[in-house]
Amino acid sequence: MKLILITTPTYFVEEDKIITTLFDEGLDILHLRKPDTAPVYAER
Repeated sequence: MKLILITTPTYFVEEDKIITTLFDEGLDILHLRKPDTAPVYAER
């Protein structure tokens, strides 16, 4: 079974740190749901 997370459409404080921790703890897939964000801000 894979663990998948879908983000909220808006950013929140320390979201990047939380997502990094989730990947470190075994998160398999992240659906980055930021429809109004420029692609440059959604790249790794």
